[in-house]
Amino acid sequence: GISFVEDKPDWHGKPLKKGEEADKALAELSARLLPTPPTVEIRKPDPISLSPAPAKPVAPPEYAPTDSVATREAFGATLVKLGEASYSIYLLHPWMLSIFQYQGAQLFTWAFLIAAAVCYVPANVLPVLTTVTASGRDSDTILQGVVLLWSPTGWPLSLIVLVASIMIPSAKIAALVYLLVTVQRGSVESNVQRVRLYRMVELIGRWSMVDVFVDTFTAALVQLQPLMSVEPGPGLLFFAAVVVLTMLAVESFDPRLIWDAASGAEVQRA
Repeated sequence: GISFVEDKPDWHGKPLKKGEEADKALAELSARLLPTPPTVEIRKPDPISLSPAPAKPVAPPEYAPTDSVATREAFGATLVKLGEASYSIYLLHPWMLSIFQYQGAQLFTWAFLIAAAVCYVPANVLPVLTTVTASGRDSDTILQGVVLLWSPTGWPLSLIVLVASIMIPSAKIAALVYLLVTVQRGSVESNVQRVRLYRMVELIGRWSMVDVFVDTFTAALVQLQPLMSVEPGPGLLFFAAVVVLTMLAVESFDPRLIWDAASGAEVQRA
């Protein structure tokens, strides 16, 4: 540091004024410089002898002349074969790494969807809230909560729970299954509508957590022991798992897959 500003208040981040302050600081710094710069010797490393493993023969592409295959898919399959032929081949470009992620994206999406569908059944069958009163315990499922909330003043909340907790999760699973099936079958129809469907599912899917938030707040606020208390039920855990798994399925789905079949058909016509 500089002696006349070091450890002094109100100097942090402020420039020195031209003239006496700047000249004094430069003179002080110049006095600390070495007369001759130090010499650093960089020794050449010893040579390393590498014996790469012999490369295996690469099989030719397994495509017929009439097949319509997207360029990205064919390129990714080629890179996979090269990697299997020789372990000395490395992928350094991030775009090349995304090719391999593209190859397995559908498998992850299917895995998340199947897990969400499995959790969806106990989420609607098991109770999500248990009310404890002096007369006993009363457990309610999501659908029973919708029925109990339906009243002349509470029907808006009942509709919100019905849409966010029952209709949206099932609609998300059905929409993603439709997108995956059409992509795997190579459909070239309604691409724009399918992309819009994916964007809509991505946008509204997170609102399924409304029921989880309502039940959590209710369990936290309604604690009038020993007269009355509310406890979360096991169905709430399964329902939260459904919401999280469907969100992961949406994020793992690559919407570019929708356009691959169309691009392959254009190449075939050309």
